[in-house]
Amino acid sequence: MKEIPLVKQCFLDQRPWYNNCSARLMRSSTEILYRRLIDAWNARDAAAFAICFSGETTCVGFDGSEMHSPSDIKNQLTEIFSNHPTARYVTIVREIKTISSDVQLLRAHVGMIQPGEKKVDESKNAVQVMVAVNDKIMLFQNTPCRYDGRDEARHKLTEELQRSADSY
Repeated sequence: MKEIPLVKQCFLDQRPWYNNCSARLMRSSTEILYRRLIDAWNARDAAAFAICFSGETTCVGFDGSEMHSPSDIKNQLTEIFSNHPTARYVTIVREIKTISSDVQLLRAHVGMIQPGEKKVDESKNAVQVMVAVNDKIMLFQNTPCRYDGRDEARHKLTEELQRSADSY
């Protein structure tokens, strides 16, 4: 079955539960923005990562460090990428919510695969929350998923992320 692009689907689909095409397109553009961000990280491209953010932004890294502008993000990531072999992200987008006509919230689980490895590093799993306004990131939060006292939940998430990594 041939896949129809989302823009065309909006014009072809007359079902009442698909009547908000602009919201569907916005969710799609939000996921594309998130994918650009993740691709930039995985390519270790600080400039491409930073350009995804709005002028007034907050980006909170895995270690809790905060950055508040695209130039701040670019400078800090340039230093990180120059001095550390960063792991690559594997992602599972869990939800995209429309907050208003120009604001979207995306929540994803991520795993990290260390350079030269094929397995997701369970100690580096995280949940990422991104708020996009007019196709720019206003807030990006990266929080470790330690699941204290819930080993089974942590293992289950790691297995799911590994399946996603294996499908690439």
